[in-house]
Amino acid sequence: MASPDGWQLSSPRDGFSLIRTTPYGGGYPTFNVRIVGAEDLPSLQFAGKVHQSGAGRAEYRYERWSNTRGRGYRLEALIDSEGTWLFVDASVWDPARSRDETFFDEVFWPLVNSVRASR
Repeated sequence: MASPDGWQLSSPRDGFSLIRTTPYGGGYPTFNVRIVGAEDLPSLQFAGKVHQSGAGRAEYRYERWSNTRGRGYRLEALIDSEGTWLFVDASVWDPARSRDETFFDEVFWPLVNSVRASR
């Protein structure tokens, strides 16, 4: 897999991770995708909104996060890609009290829509 412009690729055996090479909102946004085995699926399922992505049917949610280095927002999506389950976790640093969806709409959702499961 080739990484998109402006992102650095890491490929663990069960998926891939992208880290943006330029900062945004005080940190470096991350985008992670991993294949979910049937044994892990029950612990990852949640009730969220539904989106039909290029990879398949995605159930997703936004969450606020914080740690000692900062805070921000995360997009989590569980995608059923023709029987292969994918878990997407995309985080951006953002200290604002309300989520600015611009970065998600312009950067993360196009990445989600481009993910394909390979068998």
